[in-house]
This record gives sequence, C-alpha cells and structure tokens, in this order.
Amino acid sequence: MKRSPSRGIAPLVNYRFGWRLRQLRFCVTQRSASRLTRTADVGSLDFKPPRRISGGAAFCSLVSVRSRIPIILLAVLCACETRTEPKKSEVIIPAARGSVSWLDSEDSSTWTESDRPFLLFLHAERSPWSRLMIQDVFTDQEVAWEIGRITRPVWVDADLRPDLVDRFGLGSIPGLAVLTRDLTWITGSGFMGREDVVDLLRRIRILHDIPERRTGLERERAKLLRRRPIPSGAWAKTATRSSILSRLSEAVDAADHPSIEARLWLVERGASDGGAWADAIRNGMEAADGPIVDGGLDDLGIERDPTVSLARNAGILYGLAGIAAHNQSEELASVAGQLYLAVTERLYDEASGLFLAGDVSSADSRGTTYRVDLRTPTAENALMVSAICLLGTVRPNKEARVVGLAVLDRLIASRLVNDTVVRVDSIRSAPQIADAAHLARACLDAASAFGDDRYRQTAQEIVSRLTASLDWTDAAANPWEGFHPIGADDLYGSGIGVIGQVLVRLRDAGGEETTGKLADQICREAVVREPERLGRLGSVGRALDGLGKE
Repeated sequence: MKRSPSRGIAPLVNYRFGWRLRQLRFCVTQRSASRLTRTADVGSLDFKPPRRISGGAAFCSLVSVRSRIPIILLAVLCACETRTEPKKSEVIIPAARGSVSWLDSEDSSTWTESDRPFLLFLHAERSPWSRLMIQDVFTDQEVAWEIGRITRPVWVDADLRPDLVDRFGLGSIPGLAVLTRDLTWITGSGFMGREDVVDLLRRIRILHDIPERRTGLERERAKLLRRRPIPSGAWAKTATRSSILSRLSEAVDAADHPSIEARLWLVERGASDGGAWADAIRNGMEAADGPIVDGGLDDLGIERDPTVSLARNAGILYGLAGIAAHNQSEELASVAGQLYLAVTERLYDEASGLFLAGDVSSADSRGTTYRVDLRTPTAENALMVSAICLLGTVRPNKEARVVGLAVLDRLIASRLVNDTVVRVDSIRSAPQIADAAHLARACLDAASAFGDDRYRQTAQEIVSRLTASLDWTDAAANPWEGFHPIGADDLYGSGIGVIGQVLVRLRDAGGEETTGKLADQICREAVVREPERLGRLGSVGRALDGLGKE
C-alpha cells in the first residue's frame, strides 16, 4: 500500500530527480505558522502525486526547483530539527459484534419465520461512533438477551449495503431501524446510548407482547396517513417527459443541499455555473490539508477522529470535473486537479491497483495514526475513473490516464463475476445496482476520452445483464437480495439514474431505439417509487434530459 514515508521536508531533495514539478511555492498557512505547506501548479498535472510536507521554515516566494536548488537545501537544513515522524498506518480490524446473535443481511434464506420485528443496526467500520455504540450497547449481556428475545436483529455494513442504508437509515451512521415483518418502517434513530436502547426495547416489547397495543398502533398510523397521505408517483407513468422534467427541475432547484448529480444538472441546464460550490470545496480542502474530511467537533471545538471517505471525495471530484468539462473552466479544473492529487496520495493503493474505501485518523501523545479500510468498492473506484476521464478533456494528464485505465482494467477483470458486478473482492455481498451502473458509465467515459471501443462493448454487456435482472413488480420488494431500484441520489448518484444515463449514451452512439425506450421506462419507474424525494433525483433528471422533451 502506498503511504507517505515521511512528512518532513527532506523529500524535497528528490524533486529534481523524481518529479517534474514546474512550480513550488512555500507559504505560511492560517492554521499554523510553523507548518510549511506547498501548492503546485496543476496546470499540466504531469508529475507524481506530491507528499504533504511540514517543517519549521516558511517562504512566500516562488521557487524554481532546478534553478534554486541551494535555497531548497537551505530549507532542508533549517527544518531538520523539527522533522516529523513518518505517518503511522494500521489496517482497520472489523468491529466485534458484541453479545447479540445477529442475522446476516446477505442471506435471508436462513432466517426462521417469526412475527418479531426486525432491528437493523447500520454501521460503518471507519466510524468511531459505530464502535462506541457496539461497546456501550451490544456487549451488555442483558441488553443483548432482550434484543434477541423481542426482535430479529440484522447487522448491516453501510459500505457493503448502501441500498439498505438509503431505504431504512435516517441519514447518519451508526443508526437503528425497526421494521415490521413485511418490512414496513416503524421507527429509527441515529446514535443511541444504552439507556435509550433499553427504552426503545421496552416500547417494542409492549407492542410485541400486547396485541391490543399493536392494534392501537395501526389505528394511529392510519389516522396519520389520512392527515398526511403519502404522495403518489403514479402520475409519472402517463405524464409527458416535459412535465416530469419540469417537476424534477423545480424540486432540485428548491433543494437546500443538492446532490452531486443535481449540481451537474443545474450547470447543464444553465441554472448555475458551479462557481460558488467549487469555492466551498476549495475552502474545505484547505481546512483539511488534503481530501475532504468527514468529521465533527466535540464540545471543546476540537476535531475528533476525522475520516476520509472515498465515496464522498470521488463524488465531489466527479462533480468538479464534470462542471469543468462542461464549462471548459481552467479554474475549476485546477481545483479538481488538486483534489485528485490529494485523494490519490491518501487512498490510492499500488498493491491492489485500486482506491481504498477510506481511513480514520486519531491523534495522541505518540502522534497521528491512520487506520485504513482496505476494501475497494467498485462504484466509488469507477467514479474516480469517470472523474479522471472528464478532467482529461480540460487538462490532459498522462499519469492520471495511466492510473484511471489501470483501475478500470482491474475492475473489469476482477469484479465481473458470473454475469454480475460485485462490490468488493473476496467478500460475499448482495449485488448493488450502483456498482454495475458506475462501472458501465466509467467504460463509456474511457471509450470517449481514449478512443477504445472495447470499453464501449463492455458497458453494453454490463447494462444488458443488469436490465435483465431488474424486477419492477411488488414481489421485488425484499431488499435483502439486492437490486432494489432506488432512484434517489446518495453521495455519488443513484444506480438507476446512472443506468438511465448510460442507456441514453448508448442510444446516441448508434444503439437501437428500444434502448432509449428502456431508459425512459427506468427513469419513470424511479420517479414513481420516489415521490417524496423528487429533489434527490438529479441523476434521473440528467438521464431524462438526455432523451429530450416529448
């Protein structure tokens, strides 16, 4: 795995021999007057990903590496006394599951019939809060016994089953979801301590042990539904495409926090230039000194256990690269290039040839330790490939192209298993539409960027297999086996919306007219199933827009 050997300033002496660095600038950052940071001219990006550097000296002048070697050597000598230790990294060990006998979310065939409700625990291996909740709640023998007595507990890894998180989560990890036997959502929460879980179990026990209470609950549920009926999306089956696009665009425009795909659609429709969002991303990168960090501040205002997620960074990079390519913006391409370098430096693994799922860092008296998640999700890696291809249309980069094609070839070779796109290597997991969709789109992006029709053929094969596996009937409501058609965007766009985009591009490239009809059908069904989340159907809107108005 490729990790930084040192965060000291000594590696500067290798620039002359190993890196074709055009410009080097030292400046004092706002975060620390003692930190020596650098920014590089990413105009061509034709150099290896740089190492992050810290030291005791700071310069505010532009330095040419080849002509100002003595100055660089002076900086090396000045920083020797404050050189930091090499970055320590550890592999994340899967969290212990406590004392609860969990059901496997990937194999519902082994479950016994019961009228007990489901209790889903949605967790992530990189989340310190998930591990804290496990330690505080599920290791307690009494609580574990009560959970097993009155519920059917299901252990859900958010990185392997993003579809379940989307359907039953409340937008935070960790989380709990309580479902009826027929998978009707009863209640849910984010992080809960032991006493809160005990109180939740008491309420579930009352409903389970006293049938009259269950009847009363259904009566109250019916009253609430009469007061606020669940919106129906049936209108989308017969509405004109123009009408659907109008309603989707209104909902997306009104969203407080548009998804990445929604932002791209706003730019493509001329409703935004993406500049304000790019500025926010640039500020976030400067604050994190690298990739965008998922983390929070504690009561003292100190950042605790910040995590770096490939999903979030790949989504942002794809959005920046897409807007830069659409507007042919050098400024946006520069921001995207900086983020690409930061993500590659932090998460690209030379051993596997793929990007890692993420890491979490913790600091103590011994320094900062990075705990790395070695899994390499297909969808997020494919999204990195698409971003590299889009960025290359504005600023060609030979080394980024090599990385992108290597990642794509590795995915095609290892993730196409028995006509199905799998999410990770060596771990059994239900297939995800997003993995197949993003891999197919990455193939089309590579074919367009690099002129290799083999990738276009691979995209066609992936889409043909996926669309043949989709079942839009009510019988397909069981989420445990995967392929549940969710249309709402997550961090990086919904699988259904992206498949619609791929079908439109295949039709435009000379495909059959039935391909366009299938794209229209898929997008309409997505709207039908997501009537309450029209503002998050950005990827579906982009696909429908590509089909054109009726």
